[in-house]
Amino acid sequence: MIVAEIRKATRVKGTGSNKKYEYKTPSGVVVMMTKAQKRYADLKLSKPDETLVAIAREAYPNQKPDTLRQQAQANEKNKDITIYTEEQSNKAVLTIAELMEDKKPDVRHRAAVDVLDRTYGKATTRTEVQNLNLNINVEADMALSKDFTAFLKQKTVQSTSKAENA
Repeated sequence: MIVAEIRKATRVKGTGSNKKYEYKTPSGVVVMMTKAQKRYADLKLSKPDETLVAIAREAYPNQKPDTLRQQAQANEKNKDITIYTEEQSNKAVLTIAELMEDKKPDVRHRAAVDVLDRTYGKATTRTEVQNLNLNINVEADMALSKDFTAFLKQKTVQSTSKAENA
């Protein structure tokens, strides 16, 4: 999780859950956020694929579900949160750029892959799924139906064991 430097509590505004703390970004900009707002900003940075409502749900666990969307929208309009996340994102980009110049080839490779994945999206992977289930609708009398069901179960077990042994 990304962590900003927390200044001493001499500059705290408000009380209770509305208490705002002073955070200093990497470039020295000072922003004021509640602990929940900071948690929201850090989660947004560390979980880029999550929806804003899901991030708000995690940052504000006691919030009612119907107000989470409003909370996320309010956080997105909050200038301090925006400055904080932009500054931290810039720091992350610089870190990855430095890693691309590392002496170790595997570190350079992973940094390059990360940049490409974030820029162009991850490459698609092919997954093959083999389905051994067979659905048959048979209209017959009850005795024939039971015999046919038992036969199919036996064949399914044989097919499954052959596939496992292969």
